[in-house]
Amino acid sequence: MGKWYKVLQVFLSVFALSACGALGPRTFNADASEASPFSFEYPPGWEVLYDNESTWAFQNAEDIEIKDGTLRGFFLGTVGVGVGILTPEMLIEEYGTIENTPAEIMDLKYQESVAMWQAYQSGDQEEFNEQTGMISLTEQPPVLVPDVYEGPTTVQICDKEVIVMKVQDYSTFVQFAPYRKRWSGVTVIDDQVIQIGVLADRADEDQFEEIFEAIICSLEVHESE
Repeated sequence: MGKWYKVLQVFLSVFALSACGALGPRTFNADASEASPFSFEYPPGWEVLYDNESTWAFQNAEDIEIKDGTLRGFFLGTVGVGVGILTPEMLIEEYGTIENTPAEIMDLKYQESVAMWQAYQSGDQEEFNEQTGMISLTEQPPVLVPDVYEGPTTVQICDKEVIVMKVQDYSTFVQFAPYRKRWSGVTVIDDQVIQIGVLADRADEDQFEEIFEAIICSLEVHESE
């Protein structure tokens, strides 16, 4: 649960911005000349940032910075789509094997999310602490508790088969309340396992889904030099 929970902590934010515009003919890193191994189209006005492990397209990246090789500073209203390669080393560290299919990876994420939600709802403090790595809710930062509203689903986006799960995060800050919608996905491109993180636009989830599909449709992975 370690890395998966760290992702929840990093993306602690609230979504309440307006819907995004249509995709324009813009491609990031098309010649693969920069550090990011990815290229994709993204909406006009969006900005692309990347760190050691992922590349993100943000609707507004004003307060986001790279600190210690990791994107930080996700602000209130952050909306974006991020992609990263799950290397064999990362897969072994997280799952103990490199043999899991995208469907199996997403099923494990689904089970972790459900277990965390059930532990919180049942008041099983010991199980909840085990799931989150927390010691005490009163002594630790606010916790995001994931409520899965769409379990792992296989979708075909252009030439890519993607397993997507959609979550409504609840925050324990002050009181237990809805916080934001977050999607997770896994696909395989050129034999590379690609992890997809999505911070959804709650103001217009349907239109945002069109943007998400267009980004993934245009997504390419470049061979390293």
